[in-house]
Amino acid sequence: MTFESVTDALCRYEAELDRIGFRHDFADGLTPHQLHEIEAEAGFRLSQDARAVWSWHGGTSVPSGQPCTQASTIVPFGIFPGIRSAITTGKGIADSAAEAEQIAFDEKRFLSLCWLGQDPFFIDSTDPDAPDSPTLRTVWGEGIFTVPAITVTERVELWINAVQTGAWYVDDTGRLNEDFSLLPEAHRFLLSWGP
Repeated sequence: MTFESVTDALCRYEAELDRIGFRHDFADGLTPHQLHEIEAEAGFRLSQDARAVWSWHGGTSVPSGQPCTQASTIVPFGIFPGIRSAITTGKGIADSAAEAEQIAFDEKRFLSLCWLGQDPFFIDSTDPDAPDSPTLRTVWGEGIFTVPAITVTERVELWINAVQTGAWYVDDTGRLNEDFSLLPEAHRFLLSWGP
């Protein structure tokens, strides 16, 4: 999709989180200048979809090295990293996948969209000029999987649906929690963290 469609979906998702009373600690979004500086540091261009995510919010506002809280989650149990952490984690996953001969060593550019324990979801920013950035996930010990290859916008639309149906809700402790029994089976698979 485009920068605009990802931004629109994320803003609607945040409105749904606000509606159910989820209080987050997301940082302010990054400016185009800040994103350009990060691209120079990383040595590659970000896709428009990746730029849209971290322009919306800059990840959790919890300082690096400090423990994240439930307010740092962008999805149930999924921490929303700052872009530098997202790039570092993505490089590690690409290197691991290359060692397992799943991908060419230096051809992939992944950014972690959210950390879900050992199985994070990623944005594939390999082709910065592509109209859509696929989202992927890793499964501990098994490498990279498409789930299937859905775009960032499509993934956020699933998040919106999960909140609207009550499958994702705020529990008594203020944590974003889940009840997947309220979702169609196809959505459960796309939103699940296991294989």
